[in-house]
Amino acid sequence: MLAQKYGLIGLSLLSSLVAAAPIPNDDTIGYLVPRTNTAAKKEGNMAKKTSHELDKKLSPSRDKAVFWSGQVKGASVIGTATEYAKKHDKETLEMGLNKAHVKLPAWGQSKTAPELWDHASKLWAERAKGETIAFLGQVRPQSVYNTIEKPLLEKNTKVTKITEHNLLKKPPPEHR
Repeated sequence: MLAQKYGLIGLSLLSSLVAAAPIPNDDTIGYLVPRTNTAAKKEGNMAKKTSHELDKKLSPSRDKAVFWSGQVKGASVIGTATEYAKKHDKETLEMGLNKAHVKLPAWGQSKTAPELWDHASKLWAERAKGETIAFLGQVRPQSVYNTIEKPLLEKNTKVTKITEHNLLKKPPPEHR
C-alpha cells in the first residue's frame, strides 16, 4: 500500500515535469535557442542609422521653421503650411528632411516610423531659432504638435515668437 502511494506520487511528479518541458515551435530552434528575426534586426539597425543622420543633419535656419497639425474639412493642413513655406522662404519639417537628404519611412510602412518621426519633430522644435509659425486645423490633444513640438518650442530660449494660425477660424495669411 505504501509502495503504491509513493509510486502514484512519483508518477504525478514525473508527468508534471514532462508537461512543463519546453516544446519547440516556430519561434524557437531546438528547445531553448530563440530564432533571430533578421528582418526586425535589419529594421532596427536602419532606424539607428536614420536617427543618427537626423541628429547630424536636421536643423531649421533662423526664422524659417514652419509647423503644422490637424485637418480642415477632412484634409490635412500640410498643403497650406508647405505652400506658405515655399512662398515665404521658410521650411516645414518635411522640406527640411528633403533638404538634409534624410528619408523617413511612411507611417504604417515600418514599426520604427512613429519613433523616427517623433524624433525628427523633437529636433525640429528644439533646434528652431527666432520666429516660428504653426498652421493648425482641427488638432487632436495627443497630436505631435501638442505633445512634442509646442512644449519644446515654448521651452526653447532661442525661439523669440510662436505664431499660430488657426485655419478653422480664418484663411491662411496672404503675402506680406
